[in-house]
Amino acid sequence: MTEKITKTDFEVLYQIEFLNINSIKSLRGRICKDEKEVKTKLDKLEKEGLIVHDKNHIEIYSLTNKGKEIFNDNKYKDWKLEFGY
Repeated sequence: MTEKITKTDFEVLYQIEFLNINSIKSLRGRICKDEKEVKTKLDKLEKEGLIVHDKNHIEIYSLTNKGKEIFNDNKYKDWKLEFGY
């Protein structure tokens, strides 16, 4: 895996994958101050192919295979530990 992401982007992946915090409302206040900022961040990660929203629940997100590869990449281990992994 050669792709690199920002710490903030990784934090979103962490929140979704490890903490199962996966909706715009639940991410608000954790990664951004308001829902519009959260939606912008999620849209960016979705365009990059790292997350996808549930077809049955438009505001529920999960990691794609690419997102899971990044989440599990050892080069981000320090960030995981910092976030409480």
